[in-house]
Amino acid sequence: MHKITILSVEDDKALQSVIQTYLEEDGHTVLTAGSGKELQSHLEKATHADIILLDLTLPDTEGMGLIPVIRMKTNVP
Repeated sequence: MHKITILSVEDDKALQSVIQTYLEEDGHTVLTAGSGKELQSHLEKATHADIILLDLTLPDTEGMGLIPVIRMKTNVP
């Protein structure tokens, strides 16, 4: 199975840790962000990700509001 790079955007540190642990145990590379600002930083750096897991409620913005920002920078699902 092809292992992928996943960008997980989640502000709950405990949940982020669980997500990261399970995905890494399966052999995937996991990048993390805890806010919309951190997600945008990853996008500005052109960080490679095969998929983005996006929390809908972040401390600095609503996840749904970030979708247009993501689409302007990448076509990653």
